Amino acid sequence: MSSPMITKEILKEKLKNSTAIIEFRKVDQSIRKMNCTLSTQFLPKTEMVNEENKPTIKDNPNNIRVWDLDKEAWRSFRIDSILDYSFKQI
Repeated sequence: MSSPMITKEILKEKLKNSTAIIEFRKVDQSIRKMNCTLSTQFLPKTEMVNEENKPTIKDNPNNIRVWDLDKEAWRSFRIDSILDYSFKQI
């Protein structure tokens, strides 16, 4: 399976309006499939209440931070570790 090309910007935009199954290689070389999104419909309410209380997280240009729908927690992965992906419109 070859790594599909998608930019961080395109992925983030698509995740705001859909859910996705992202298959990627973790740092320990194991492969993981994650059901994730950036849609406000699924994000925890505390994330959207007050921008001032938002933790300061530096944006790593190689990583994308997403909401894992199965673990109900924030997770991230490297863009260049993506093996496959599919989107489902909400």
